[in-house]
Amino acid sequence: MTQDRAARTRAALIRAAAVEFDRYGYATTSMNRIAKSAGLSTGALTFHFASKDDLANAVVDQACRLSDGAPERALRPDPERSPLVRLGALVTELLRCVHEHAEVRGSVRLELDRPDAQATWSGRWFEAVRELAAQAQGRGGLPGHLRPEQIEMLVTLFVFGAGHRSRDREVPWDECSGLWTTVWEGIQGPDGPGAP
Repeated sequence: MTQDRAARTRAALIRAAAVEFDRYGYATTSMNRIAKSAGLSTGALTFHFASKDDLANAVVDQACRLSDGAPERALRPDPERSPLVRLGALVTELLRCVHEHAEVRGSVRLELDRPDAQATWSGRWFEAVRELAAQAQGRGGLPGHLRPEQIEMLVTLFVFGAGHRSRDREVPWDECSGLWTTVWEGIQGPDGPGAP
């Protein structure tokens, strides 16, 4: 019972920290504000996390767990789906994570606020985006005017932009996914394989 309560307290602190980091940024978010947002004492917070940096790392770890497996699934060879189709599906899954989970949005903001941090949410999926874009080019799946590094930049800008705009559900999911579909159609060109 005590372990369950400790796990619930830890999860509540991570979620509260994610919301506060997302709204106010790393530098201006205090441990006191996070504890208050979670409805807990500062002592309870420091029992679980010795520093704000430890708590920020826990937010990133939780964001990675929430999108766990998406990059690996996208990289798995699939004779039914081209690398470009798998790339589109990966981005759609990342956008859904951004939209649904405060911990992911908090991680997006933390990555911008702490550029030297070793663990990042995008570190979990960026290499998959790079690899799939390179595979798509190698198989002739990218329109001739696009290069893999342009795809990488576009996906990063789109996912991070969605993280910023999804704060407090400012952008509805159907609007976000619809905009990605429009971008996706542009990436594929007129003879592309279809919806992500």
